[in-house]
Amino acid sequence: MADTKKSTKMLNVQKNEFNEFAKFKYRTLDDILDAIRASGQSVTMTDEIIVVGEAVVTDVDEHGFRTDTRKPVMFLMARAVDADTGLTADGWAQLGTHKGMSPEQETGCASTYARRYACCGLYGISAGNDTDPDSLPPPGYKTPKELQDDKEKELGDQQIDGKTAHNIKAELSFGDAEANEKWLCEKFGVATVGALSVAQLPAVMKKISTLKAKWDEKNAPPIPEKPTDDLFAADDSDPFPTGYSELGADGEEVAS
Repeated sequence: MADTKKSTKMLNVQKNEFNEFAKFKYRTLDDILDAIRASGQSVTMTDEIIVVGEAVVTDVDEHGFRTDTRKPVMFLMARAVDADTGLTADGWAQLGTHKGMSPEQETGCASTYARRYACCGLYGISAGNDTDPDSLPPPGYKTPKELQDDKEKELGDQQIDGKTAHNIKAELSFGDAEANEKWLCEKFGVATVGALSVAQLPAVMKKISTLKAKWDEKNAPPIPEKPTDDLFAADDSDPFPTGYSELGADGEEVAS
């Protein structure tokens, strides 16, 4: 039966480092390992990469086309084992993509992060508001979503191409086309239709649709009144007026 009374010596490791980028104090994994050794204890650690599922990553190319790619969601699990008691604690870190870092560096950052938290759990070290500097993204780092948003904004700021400008002018060809173009340009603060941006296209088409609907309503031909057919009008007069002749059974005219 395992000895449930076993425990490790709880440690208090000071945060003697300061991160200028994130503006907080922290302790490194080396600080923690030095404290463990100084207390007369010994720890061994192992790492394991675990795939927990898949995520859909959306990429947008320079033409605005989206491509969805399925990528595995991976975590690195670090296990710290106290040599004297055999007690263990696990730490976790998700393997991600960091701009400017190689896959090996990314794995190393995840390992350092997970090992630090495993040691904190095993030796009762508070990890509140403490981030390992190796696990911090470098200055200027952006998440995949932020990079995608930047890419979409960059594409949206681009001016429309000639074909798109031609199609917009064709949509404005009803009524006074020149006046319509001038109205549209004033609405979007551009000098010409060709100066519109890609990001403005949805709003542009909505404005044109509204303008066209109003023009159609104003210029629709009047609906003609329902004609009156005198032949079928109600009339109580004699259907056989004076002087009317009808044919008899033998075909001879019979005077009325």
